Amino acid sequence: MSKRILLLLFLCCVFCSSKKVYAGTYDNAYTFYNKWCEKSDVPAIYNSNDGYIYFGSKGVTSGTNVKYKTVGYSITLSVGAKKDKVEVKLGGTYIKDVSEIKKNGYTYVLRRVKYSRLLTLFGGNKNITWNEIYCKNNTYEFDAIMTVEEGGNSLCGKVSESSDYRTISGENNAYLFRTAAGIKAARKWANPSDLDSFFDKTVVFPAKNYIDIRNQKITGNNVFFDSDIYYVKPNSTIYMSVESFFYDSDAAVMKFHPNYNIYSVTGWGDNQKYYTMQKRSGGNIPYSGLIADGTSDAKPITLIDTDINGTTVYTDCPFAFSSTIRCRFNVPDCNRIYIKNEGRVYYNYEYPDSLNNKNNLCDVSNNDGSICVQSDGKAPDADVPKNLSAISASYIPITAYDYDSGIKSVGIYRDDGKLISNKTFEKRVTEYNSDKDFYIVIESGYRYYVKITDNVGNIYNSSYIEFTSPKAHTVNALLSGGINGYNHKKLSAQVYGGNSEIAAFLILSEEDENPLGERVVFVNQSVMNGTMESGLYSYSYSLNPMNYLNNCPDGIYNIEIISGGKYVSSDPVELTYKKDVTSPEVTIHKTIDESKWHRSDLKFSYTANDNLSGIASASVMSNNQIYTGETTVNESGMTLSGVNTIDTEGVNNVVISVSDNAGNLSYKSFQYMLDKTIPEITFSGAFAGLDEENNVWLSKEKLKNPIYMYDSLSGMTTNISEYKAFMSKNGAIRELAYSKPYKIKRTDSKNVTLYLSDEWINDSESGSYDFIVRGADVAGMETSSHLYINVDAESPYADSDYQGGWDSKQLNGYVTIYDSHSGISSIEVYCNGQVSDSYYGVNQKSKKIYINHSELKYKNPVLYIKITDNAGNIYDHILAVDKDYILLEADIKRIDNVVQPIFMAGENGILRIRFYGSADYIKVFYPESLTEHNNKLNIEYDVKNRDSFIVSRGFNIPVKAKNGPYRVVVKAVKGDKEYNVYPEFEVYGCVTEKFRTRIR
Repeated sequence: MSKRILLLLFLCCVFCSSKKVYAGTYDNAYTFYNKWCEKSDVPAIYNSNDGYIYFGSKGVTSGTNVKYKTVGYSITLSVGAKKDKVEVKLGGTYIKDVSEIKKNGYTYVLRRVKYSRLLTLFGGNKNITWNEIYCKNNTYEFDAIMTVEEGGNSLCGKVSESSDYRTISGENNAYLFRTAAGIKAARKWANPSDLDSFFDKTVVFPAKNYIDIRNQKITGNNVFFDSDIYYVKPNSTIYMSVESFFYDSDAAVMKFHPNYNIYSVTGWGDNQKYYTMQKRSGGNIPYSGLIADGTSDAKPITLIDTDINGTTVYTDCPFAFSSTIRCRFNVPDCNRIYIKNEGRVYYNYEYPDSLNNKNNLCDVSNNDGSICVQSDGKAPDADVPKNLSAISASYIPITAYDYDSGIKSVGIYRDDGKLISNKTFEKRVTEYNSDKDFYIVIESGYRYYVKITDNVGNIYNSSYIEFTSPKAHTVNALLSGGINGYNHKKLSAQVYGGNSEIAAFLILSEEDENPLGERVVFVNQSVMNGTMESGLYSYSYSLNPMNYLNNCPDGIYNIEIISGGKYVSSDPVELTYKKDVTSPEVTIHKTIDESKWHRSDLKFSYTANDNLSGIASASVMSNNQIYTGETTVNESGMTLSGVNTIDTEGVNNVVISVSDNAGNLSYKSFQYMLDKTIPEITFSGAFAGLDEENNVWLSKEKLKNPIYMYDSLSGMTTNISEYKAFMSKNGAIRELAYSKPYKIKRTDSKNVTLYLSDEWINDSESGSYDFIVRGADVAGMETSSHLYINVDAESPYADSDYQGGWDSKQLNGYVTIYDSHSGISSIEVYCNGQVSDSYYGVNQKSKKIYINHSELKYKNPVLYIKITDNAGNIYDHILAVDKDYILLEADIKRIDNVVQPIFMAGENGILRIRFYGSADYIKVFYPESLTEHNNKLNIEYDVKNRDSFIVSRGFNIPVKAKNGPYRVVVKAVKGDKEYNVYPEFEVYGCVTEKFRTRIR
């Protein structure tokens, strides 16, 4: 289409003065188009009598060469598997359909819009292109485009097609518009006529992700990385950086709107999130903010600020940006969190306050990985001798342990702080034995100690080492490799015989010095029994005490190390060995059914008891989130009591972990499913937007419109009794006295579709109703919503019998049409199957019309009036019928306000049949591809001894129905004669895909 669409506001001025307007052209699309639009560049006329601007258009009834010349249009947006119907609106008010006529293979449409409404919307500004878009009820709705062309310069835009998909483009750039806000921010159309050529077509956008992230890092003075785990010291400052980039270096220019903004998002799990802006249109302006604060008082990371100096624009790739945020790391010792980073592209300058707000989102990185961060707040442990026998120099035996970030350095220091000897490690080392690494010369007047540092900065300082001059036959011994003085893995002993040969060596625990009550002998060696060599003057021995105490009870074992010579024996060395290999006993105090959903927070308590070393720590976590609560420990340190509250919605996998001072761990877990959110109720189609002040009338057929209920967590209940219906009148609310007020259809566990019961619909009378819909989810959260409906349960009728009325012999006269509720919408006079006269947009309770077909009075014509009221009720008033003539009509309608019979698989439709004449029966045949899924679709009606038959029958399109056009055969049979009509409809998409999209 090459004709231009001019600014509507100019039309009223131009055509008021330049065109003579004739009466009778504003209710017939065919007459209007032929008179004003066929040879005109402008498809609009301003009618000063009623203050409306009228638009005429002509389109091919079938095929793709559509030639509509109107600002009203609709398209379907498809992103991947998601498809949304786009409807035309103008400033929140529908463009009014006045008339639609199919003739000679074309569809003629007449629409109108209030001129004063346009003046209000535009405020008198004539240089406007208005393309407002917003999202409502899972449907993209946007206003008609009106384009100003000034001085030969159009205000942009163009639509082009390729073999695989169609894109909406501007100049030489193809932009991706994945959301309502994306389309809103789009550059305007250069050629509106090209856009009109997309009437009723599908525009498919590629679903490829262009944004991604790389170079994820956590740095800081107290951060160490090893084997995919970042170790961080609690309460330290960390720097989290990430780089967002485009796969396609041209994506930022060719695929996105010029005002795109790149953000990086970080946080743990699905809780607290922080973001930094990495790129604002035209410049690099980094800043940071808080998106959501989570529900727990314990925040593993808290935002400090954005490190602007750490934000980098890469010169080798102008579409990659790196940003860093500075945070405080608050995770308790030994706990882990998992940090996830995302790259996002938004159209606006301000980041939304929720990640669930997708209106301005146009792209997001598709990365499922996360960074593991473990808290390490515990200093290394070590075994360092308190006393050493040495005269001037000595080796210092050191055994060090750190099972978190690992040991970074071990050093010997003098008491004045001077470093004497040092050992450092480049990689993560969890255990270290010095052997002969440290040999020091002992200086008089100084004391010495050992300092050990782990990789995140935790420090261990030993007590001072005392050096004593060795005497004849002495023993040095120490325990090492334990945790907090428990469960040592090594006992080391050194014997110095002096001038006396070592004859015996003994390590034991007497029966009254241990919980076993029996003597435990670890070593018993002597020269006499051949278990020790003769001639030894020094002797070293080491063992793992646990190998000897493995089957002994927990407790304290006093161990003696004794050595004897030929003529002298040593003083015994006593060591205290504490064995505790029993994990604490944890008891959870709760009375819940873990298999059920609950609607209130869970407050529970637990206790932990330990037999020896005492409780060291306890933590409560759920789904990687730390929960803080109240904890108390008794005076002995053996019993810990805790109280916590679970207040996060969803499936909470709660884990309580308790450790004692010996390093023994206990875990207890349970599941708590919490749903505190009420389900959603969605009124769509014929029920959409029906507030208390609405003046929309609905027929009984339209009362069969679906009502959707959705719950994202526990799902909708299967208890049918929870779905109730109430009626409110004069402030009094009463429950409907029906055993089943609804027909209920469960699409899946999250979604339920309700239909008002046929019993209630059939009993309903004309009038206004305040209908209250109520339902509940599995957790018991109830939801309710008012549905204000005006029901027109009666068809219009005609009176042609009064004096001066219809003359059935002369075939002329007056007929008065009545509708006492919603009012008359249209009147069509049919003569032998063709419309001979019509009245559209009547909007009156009664109308008197004159009909004259006297030229056919001797030809037995079929003459009747088809009357439609504003609720959609239809009445056919017969004026003349040939006794041998059969009149058969059938059409398929949606139960909502959508005109075109286009359905999703799983939706309901209505087949309407009108018959006059004489026949034996009427048969309905649906396509076999549908009846194979539902064998109850086909039906037969007996119409013997009836001269008329009108029926509306609802039917369901099977969920498994394939996309495409369908034709239904309606057949009237009289003897060996058949009369067929073929109502058609289309199937596109499936309701289950809509629900999956909502769940995602």
